[in-house]
Amino acid sequence: MAALEDAIAGAAAAAVSVVATYPLDVAKTRLQAQRRMTEQDGSPKRSIAMKPAGPRSQEMARQITRAVSGPLPYTDAIDCLRRIPREEGLPALFAGLRLAVVKAALTNFIYFYNLRALSRLLGKAPMLQGMAAGLAVQLVVLPIDLLVTRLQSRYHSSAAGGVFTVMCQIVEREGVFGLWAGLGPGLLLTVNPGLTQLVLARLGGASSKTGRHISAARAFWSGAAAKAIASTATYPSTRAKVQMQVQGMSSVSGEEKLGMVRVLQTIVAESGLLAVFDGLLPQLTNAVLKEAILNLVRVKVALLVRRLFRLLQLRVSAP
Repeated sequence: MAALEDAIAGAAAAAVSVVATYPLDVAKTRLQAQRRMTEQDGSPKRSIAMKPAGPRSQEMARQITRAVSGPLPYTDAIDCLRRIPREEGLPALFAGLRLAVVKAALTNFIYFYNLRALSRLLGKAPMLQGMAAGLAVQLVVLPIDLLVTRLQSRYHSSAAGGVFTVMCQIVEREGVFGLWAGLGPGLLLTVNPGLTQLVLARLGGASSKTGRHISAARAFWSGAAAKAIASTATYPSTRAKVQMQVQGMSSVSGEEKLGMVRVLQTIVAESGLLAVFDGLLPQLTNAVLKEAILNLVRVKVALLVRRLFRLLQLRVSAP
């Protein structure tokens, strides 16, 4: 029963946090999905690669970047948030919102349910506890995550069709297992919730607790600090996962899809080591705000859910 209470509270809090931060979420996804192969004046970006990518690989990257940001790449999150409403209309900042809310609610339901369920087995190892819960999330939610990424990344997203259309296009062009693109870095990203739980445990605001004696302010700041550390440490895997998820947006035929290591090598070859961290600031801001809001709301919702369950138990047990 306690695991179910945590799961319901986590799902409700996740939905609130997604809606509150969604435009920033779209901006960070587009920055992660594009490749900076041209300067802002449209001229080709000088490659620093010792072994440049082949022409087909370069053409695939150009097509994906045009599909994500149009004729010119975004320079930063502010540029992205300005250009999207101007070039595509305000609704483009909320592309895929309904599916993202479903994804967030399902993600956190699975995560917090497994987190509590594993507390007896791994309660003294909060990092392993968080990683195990994160693994369950990746295996179940990755196809929804892929659909959200494609919807958020598409320049003039209305032209891409709805969720069902995008899903059918992926299955037709990439096969059913194409819905799990980015699984490799996704599995590595289970370190993210593991680190989050480890830091939360050190700060006294671990999500595996019931939240009964945790103040809302402490939950907010503990969640923010934990997610900032975890997101920074795992960001290269995050960037690689998004790049792998948008590879199918290219129409170049016969080009082999790149794995995580090759994706990161190509980014470094094209634009330098720092390009691996393109989109880190909005990712960090979005992740910290989302985690902080989630922890803040979850503590309050958990108390409400617990009271409702007790009332139901009293009514059922009453003669």
